Amino acid sequence: MARASHRFLGLVALLAAAVTAYALRPRDESRIADRLTSLARAASQVTDNASLLALRDLVRADFAENASLRVAELAEPLTDRAAIAEHAADLLQAPAPFTFTLSNVEIRVDGHAARAEADLAAVARGQSTLPRDVRHATVLLSRVGSEFVIDSLDVARELHEQPEARP
Repeated sequence: MARASHRFLGLVALLAAAVTAYALRPRDESRIADRLTSLARAASQVTDNASLLALRDLVRADFAENASLRVAELAEPLTDRAAIAEHAADLLQAPAPFTFTLSNVEIRVDGHAARAEADLAAVARGQSTLPRDVRHATVLLSRVGSEFVIDSLDVARELHEQPEARP
């Protein structure tokens, strides 16, 4: 009898551990949000060749082979991962480094597809008195294995300009 109750308690403990592990597992939405935040952070840190290589590595890992990038300032959209990674070098040519931040991020996952909508703010570092350039970004993703990769990133011309917050 005691042996059966030990087995029952062991089974309950195992089941509780499995439920806890499942509940603590990152959800697709949070993994996608983390991936997008990491890309924005890496783009913000491009100040030399080493940080540019780090951003390019993220692009190669996070974008699908035939991904597209559409930004109003580009004459033509970039239509593959290699072109997107190569174009990242333009961040080194900017007169001042930019800080990119995401806000109002909304992510919807539907099976093997996901869509993220966010406001993307860019401000030249050291220029806190200038207005931030805030644009709406739409990201389409697809599941490859257990992870999502970016199929397209579209950044609208402008959402609106906001003055930088002051203390």
